[in-house]
Amino acid sequence: MAQKFYIDANGNQFSLDGREPDPSWIEVPEPRPEPGMTWNGQAWAFPKAALKALAADKRFRVETGGLVVGGIPIATDRQAQAMITGAGNLFDKDPSLLTVDWSIDAENFVTLDKATVQQNGILIGRHVQASFTAQRQIVALIDAGDITTAEQIEAWAGWPSNS
Repeated sequence: MAQKFYIDANGNQFSLDGREPDPSWIEVPEPRPEPGMTWNGQAWAFPKAALKALAADKRFRVETGGLVVGGIPIATDRQAQAMITGAGNLFDKDPSLLTVDWSIDAENFVTLDKATVQQNGILIGRHVQASFTAQRQIVALIDAGDITTAEQIEAWAGWPSNS
């Protein structure tokens, strides 16, 4: 006899191995494939709130995952966002400042002028905003029922590139 799976009104899952289920339980064709999924009456699915949380996580990873411009990697994590904003503000507040020293990594430094700082700030800002715009579009697709899985969120072609 094939194993049967059931869920109760609270979403708890049971495998009874031949025992009689409670009459209020619903038989489902397979066990819950992933934690967080619920039975929608026809299939296992993530609730919309869970999908939106996954979209927010994806947006954060894209937003802070950096970008590459002309073969040069540019950090876009929250610290890099704050630092480039601070350097831009410094140039705006101190007209006598011509350049700033910038650390690329623990051993390598570059000297940046105001135009380069502003250009990088714009690139980072546009990348960040594109990440939020993508998340907003994903949420609309989730609300419309067009995105129903974590895989669709990850694979969606509208996310900004990190390369």
